[in-house]
Amino acid sequence: MINFYPDKSPSLEQYTLSPGYESDLAAVHEVYSGQGLLETSGSFVFLTYLTLPALTAVRAPYGRNSLARSSIDGAAERVFLLRLLGLTPDPEWSTGIRNAKVRQQARMLSRRHAELTGMRQGYINFISAAMALAPLLVRLEAGRPPDTTELRRYWRYISAAVSLMNTQLSSEREEEQKCRMFCEENAGFSPDGEAMLTQFAARHPEHVAAALPALFPRSQYVVRTVLGESDA
Repeated sequence: MINFYPDKSPSLEQYTLSPGYESDLAAVHEVYSGQGLLETSGSFVFLTYLTLPALTAVRAPYGRNSLARSSIDGAAERVFLLRLLGLTPDPEWSTGIRNAKVRQQARMLSRRHAELTGMRQGYINFISAAMALAPLLVRLEAGRPPDTTELRRYWRYISAAVSLMNTQLSSEREEEQKCRMFCEENAGFSPDGEAMLTQFAARHPEHVAAALPALFPRSQYVVRTVLGESDA
């Protein structure tokens, strides 16, 4: 059973109105700065997802398509992520989770995901953590890690953001270790995952190539094997 946090969290409301909120949001912009970093980070999350058979098996209650298959073009997910992170140039949506509409969208998305057949809270936690870690791992692989202050501010913001999706993050180091272990224990091959991975790589070869070195080892092995790049 998936339990939800209250719709109105005083601590979250206070955070979005706090003096440090704007600095945290600016850190999000800085972490995602760089050509193609948003797309590469999104590819990191989606590729990871496709290497996890238990997650690709998740289905809508009354549909045959998996969640991953319905998301392969990523247009709706991109719009939501831009709004959640305040990365859109549209002034109406540029304040991130300070915007009550963004918070409402995040909570609605969390509820829809919870209703999917086969979904578990642990899967939601994993995807939320992978999304939070993605730009950090991509930047680290590129030799551009954020500085300590920037990292602290980014992590404070992203932790507040994913709390809207029913996830409570610990430190970035702990979350990376948990995600790495989750992939080590659960990543593998599935017909759905392999088909979608091949399709996604054909559509977005440059983003897949950029994201691949940053993937967790077991997921990277699965992707390389499916794409015929494995030495094994």
